[in-house]
Amino acid sequence: IQQGKQRADMIGRIGKTLEVLFHYYLNEPSPRFKLQAKQLVRRVVTCGVGYIQIGFQRVMGKDPMITGKIADFAAQLSKIERLTDEMASGDLQPDEKEAEELRLMIQDLQQKETVILREGLVFDFPKSTAIIIDPECTQIKGFVGARWLAKEFIWTPEKIQETYKVDLEKGKYTAYSKSGEKAGSGGGDGNQQFTCGYEYYDKETGLMYTVVDGYCDFLEEPAAPPAQVEQFFPFFALTFNDTESEGEEDYGIYPPSDVFQLRNPQKEINRSREGLRQHRLANQPQYGMAKGAMGDDDKAKLQTAIAHEVVELNALLPGQKIDDVVQQIKKHGVDPNMYDTSPYLDDVLRVGGSQDANLGAAT
Repeated sequence: IQQGKQRADMIGRIGKTLEVLFHYYLNEPSPRFKLQAKQLVRRVVTCGVGYIQIGFQRVMGKDPMITGKIADFAAQLSKIERLTDEMASGDLQPDEKEAEELRLMIQDLQQKETVILREGLVFDFPKSTAIIIDPECTQIKGFVGARWLAKEFIWTPEKIQETYKVDLEKGKYTAYSKSGEKAGSGGGDGNQQFTCGYEYYDKETGLMYTVVDGYCDFLEEPAAPPAQVEQFFPFFALTFNDTESEGEEDYGIYPPSDVFQLRNPQKEINRSREGLRQHRLANQPQYGMAKGAMGDDDKAKLQTAIAHEVVELNALLPGQKIDDVVQQIKKHGVDPNMYDTSPYLDDVLRVGGSQDANLGAAT
């Protein structure tokens, strides 16, 4: 019983450590994971689907202390080898045991020279159009039925060389513009060109292939994805209006976005607001009079008069009322019920799956 309790405590502490590490890797990126996740939600609302990629980062480096020890032992070994050469000439008898011991020590330290500087989970949020899915896929969440999946990236040849240590200038590749359009054959024209690369995940072979369009070799040797997940593909899709592909007449696996579904209520709101605006403009005060009843000077005085100004009109006779010459044109008032957008806003909330409380206070 005591051993069982100790094991349970140990597993609990391991779980607590994993929880702390997970929160650390969520808060470590810049921008932070929460900020990128909010951007992911906005991307889904706009594009219909968004992705998050899980990876595992491992940065290797040399231990300066071990490197220093290797240098020290290498100097001692050089001395022993020098003595061995002198022994061959008959001047000295070398200590072969010491020389072999130093060789074994150097071999062991060389294996330990490279150590792990940092490792852990990394999260990437690729664009909605950067993920290419097998047409056999029937549901985008979980990539049901997909045999392969590819992630597209547009990089410069220099970045390819820095990342994968492959010089594309010595080979052929298809040049692209920054927007992803083909620009012709690459290399040697002096202009800034980009390459179109793919991380191709094959579920049947369990390997990830990294290639560049037009280049005849892999950027790195095919291997298993850095992060092993149960569904094999290290991508997870976020959708709000899930669909399932059953034929060519439906939306397919890509669900409609909230922006697409809200287009009709939004058009009605726009028309209602524009109608109210036009009604307000048409309802501005206007005046009418008989033709020739007033000269241009009198009209200009009435049009440009400021507040509380006494306007002298030549068209008025002594004792004559202004209403006998100028009459205000009667117009229809604005009926708020004609331009009420509340029903359309209710449609927006229902279609978007939201409510007033989620919108927050008006600012």
